[in-house]
Amino acid sequence: MKKEEWRFLDPPEFSPEQDAGFGLLARAIHEIMAEFDIPEATVDALVSLLNCLLRQALGRGKPNRIQTFLDQWTAFLIPLTERMRSMEKDKRGAYLREGVQDFRLIDTKGRKQSTKPEWNERANAIVEKDGEKWQSYAPPAILDPEPIIQLTDLDVNPAPARKQTAQAPPLAHNEREVAWPAMDVSRAQLLKPMNTPAVLLQEYERISQELKGVSDRDLSRPEVRTKVFAGVPHFWVSRWFEGHIKRSDLALLAAAHRVGLIPSVANLSSFRDELAGARQANRLAEEKVKAQKKVFIVEKK
Repeated sequence: MKKEEWRFLDPPEFSPEQDAGFGLLARAIHEIMAEFDIPEATVDALVSLLNCLLRQALGRGKPNRIQTFLDQWTAFLIPLTERMRSMEKDKRGAYLREGVQDFRLIDTKGRKQSTKPEWNERANAIVEKDGEKWQSYAPPAILDPEPIIQLTDLDVNPAPARKQTAQAPPLAHNEREVAWPAMDVSRAQLLKPMNTPAVLLQEYERISQELKGVSDRDLSRPEVRTKVFAGVPHFWVSRWFEGHIKRSDLALLAAAHRVGLIPSVANLSSFRDELAGARQANRLAEEKVKAQKKVFIVEKK
């Protein structure tokens, strides 16, 4: 009888970007566990265990799914921690359990940008802010309830039924078709810019100006950081200041968060590329305008 041989599997290898993604995810898990009364040594042990399990599981899967799955988990857990901090301690466990049970990964087939929600013509609109167009969610306009509760002649004396088209089911007796409420664009919530590099550059320049008025000493104080980086989760801000970081990079990371990108230090290189592309587009546009003006002056003479 042939003796059965066992083969030990080597630990999975990951790219630097993926290693950084695992680090972010481990930090997010650590932040969540820190909200419970668990000893720090126990938290570290559990985070190490989960990190090992995730690496082994994702490392055996399809390579082009690893980074997008890490990004989705991190994007889910970070705001979850922020919401848990505002809750009473005895409610945090149930909230975390329900949130994790309801979470679903999206199979993007390796395409990072394919996780965006589908466009809904009844809820989404294009709005303009600072000269740039944004995809947004527009809530329905508040309807005047008076016409709904009042009877009309149609209610008292129903008109003969009209021939229905094949596209809509026939209405039952005494039913009326009610139009879908219009969107209230004035209360639109910005989701994603149509031209991400241009808006990233716009936000970067604005935040850079704001940081010029803040000294290094003030920037080391948590309360000042909260005010300067308003709207950015505490997790990200604390992560940025773990090592030596330049002010320009701080402004770029904060700008990335405001345009809906994942503001990880590991993504700084790609953010800089987007800034360079936006600046190049601006230069080309300026040169085109200057050339058109020269042609106009020559023709006028």
